[in-house]
Formats: sequence, C-alpha cells, structure tokens
Amino acid sequence: MERIKYSIVIPLYNCEAFIKDCLLSIQKQIYQNWEIVVVDDGSTDNGIKICMDFATSDKRILLRSQPNRGPYMARLRGIKEATGDYVLFLDSDDELKQDALSALYDVITCSMPDLVMFNMSAKKDYSDQLIEYPFNDGTIFDNNKQLLYEAVIKTSSVNNLATKCIKKTLINKVSFDSFEQFNNGEDLYVCMHLIDIAKRVFLLNRSLYYYRNISSSTTHNYNKTLFDSITRVNNKKVEYAKKWGGIPLMIQAKKRCCLSCLFAINSLAISSLSYKEKVDELNKIYSSDFFIANILYKPENLGLILSMVYWLVYKDRRLLRLRYRVIIAFCLCSKTFLV
Repeated sequence: MERIKYSIVIPLYNCEAFIKDCLLSIQKQIYQNWEIVVVDDGSTDNGIKICMDFATSDKRILLRSQPNRGPYMARLRGIKEATGDYVLFLDSDDELKQDALSALYDVITCSMPDLVMFNMSAKKDYSDQLIEYPFNDGTIFDNNKQLLYEAVIKTSSVNNLATKCIKKTLINKVSFDSFEQFNNGEDLYVCMHLIDIAKRVFLLNRSLYYYRNISSSTTHNYNKTLFDSITRVNNKKVEYAKKWGGIPLMIQAKKRCCLSCLFAINSLAISSLSYKEKVDELNKIYSSDFFIANILYKPENLGLILSMVYWLVYKDRRLLRLRYRVIIAFCLCSKTFLV
C-alpha cells in the first residue's frame, strides 16, 4: 500500500496565543507524510503572520484567507484545497499527540476503514479521555452499524468531527454549502451523514487530540439563529433515526430534541441580551413548531419543563411570567398529566 498522505485542516480566527503550538504539534509528528491547510477566517490579530512564517519555512503548510464566514465555511475551503488521502480537523488552539498520525496509519493499513474515530484529552500529557464510547477499542462497523447508529441518536460520543480521520473520497460526498447559516450542531449534522454512508468505521479508543478549554466566562453572546440551527439538526436526526431504527429509535431522537431545547433556552438565559431581547427570543422558541411538537404537550417531559422553569427563573426572575405560560399550556393540553 502506498504511504498515506494526511491533510490537516485548521480554521484560524484570532488565535495568536496558541496557533504556534498547534502547528508545532503537527511538525513534530513521528509520521511525516502530511500537509496542513490553514484557512484564515478574517483574523485581526497576529495569528496569520505566525502562519505565514511557518508556511515560508515548510512548503507542506498552505495558508489560505477568506472574509469571516465562520469555522465551517473555513473547513469547507480547507477540504477543497486538501490533496491528502485522509482528512483531519484541528482547531487552532488545540494540538495532536506526537504519534497520532502513525497510530492512525497502523489502523488504516490494517483495516482500510473509511472513517476512524479516536478520543481526545483535556490534559497535555493525554492521560485522560473526554469521550465515553459505548463500545470497545478496536470495534469495526461494516455490515452491521446498528450500535453505531444508536450511539449517534442516544449519546453525543461520536458527534465530534475533531475526533475523526476521514477518507477524502468519503468527505467529498458531504455538502458543506448549506452550513453558512449554522452556528450550532454542524459537527453532528456532518457526522450523521458520514456514518450513514461509510462502508467501514473503526474505533481507536486512544486520546490523540489535546482539547484546550479556554472558555471561562459565565455569560455568553447569544446568536439569534441558534434555535433555528438546533431545529434543523434535530429534525435531521429524527429522519436518520427513522431510517436506521424505525419508530423506537425515532422516539429516542425526539427525547434528545428536548435536551436541545433546554440547551437553547439555557444559552439564552445566561446570555448578555437585554430583558426585551430575551422575552422576544423566548416567545419565538415557545411558539415554534419544533418546541410544541417535542416538549409542550408531552407528559413524559414534565421533569424537563420544571427544570427549565427553575433554571430560567433562577437566572432572571423577571422572565417568570413567560414560564407560567409554558406550565399552564402544558397542564391544559396534557390529559395524562391532568389525570
């Protein structure tokens, strides 16, 4: 078998503090047949100059620039530029373990998968595992991917693109062009498609990716298209669940929709939006077909509703009257609850 070439795609946006370590982690790989495609997504700091210096001294590093369109549009540009046999995605503030590419090479040459899943660590010595996979190291999914399908629907263990080594011919079949309006759930959306069409998937349950958690803020910006993104992703998940496992798996997917709603409302509650903006966004969520279909009239979701109310009242007591509307509507519309 010819020596495999990897393409590591790195979206870059204002990451001058960490991009050097990120690039060095690839340059120091034991396995050296690789290229890096850095896509600058409109950075305004010194990160792009650091990348230019690397690219000048190492011709395997390609630097491309575009106006700010978000990380997934940057990934799309990177995929189009990539010439390798397999593609990996690395965030500009993260790193790869020194033997990551050689470990993946051993798996690929022995098992020839379309897709390799691996683990990530929050420690620089790679001594922990952030992902709890529901199957064993070395598991191969080919003729029967049912357990993998169920993991996609019931858990979040396989929904991160950063922990995937993907055959270029496979990822070329995924259309990223519809993701420009996404701001949440893109990884899951892509992973569902990849897992659906992959002929063979291999789990290498080793931490090969260092994830640097640099978020420490207790309040966040809230993108007003967040709930639209969540709706699109979860509706697609329900479609795949029905395809993969019929009604029983589809029911499981709808339960996960409830958690997604809670995530959206929690993100809104801790955001820096004004009171009026929060009210407008909450009314938009509560009146949406997605919320009504998956939460509002479901007796089995009473615990979730109450948790949602408690959390939001705790965050902003002025929003209490909106929570009352949810509970009252829930009680009136749920005969099972009233009994």
